Amino acid sequence: MRYLGIDGGGSKTTFLLVDEYYNELCHLHTGPSNWLSVGADAAKSAIRDGVSKLTERPNVVCAGFAGAARAESASFYREVLTTLIPDATIIGPFERRCGRWIRKSGLSSPGVLHKALV
Repeated sequence: MRYLGIDGGGSKTTFLLVDEYYNELCHLHTGPSNWLSVGADAAKSAIRDGVSKLTERPNVVCAGFAGAARAESASFYREVLTTLIPDATIIGPFERRCGRWIRKSGLSSPGVLHKALV
């Protein structure tokens, strides 16, 4: 299993890919993905760039994005992620447990994904 955590905001988007033992496989940053501040095209581009640079495809994606509490924002992010990673289980972007753990850790520890997924 491969788990991807995404923390998307107004200044950058962080991606952390880990295996089932929470070993870090890939950790990278792209541009901002808050579609309310940078626009839909720029947000999609930042997310697409990050997904394209992953060393492996994730089975589960746990995503937290700034502004995703709004229904139209949650719908936007879900559509982008399911289009880019159609075979993955998508958690969030509107689920607070996911975003809270990702932001609290700053994606500095793969354990954040375990906490977010249990």
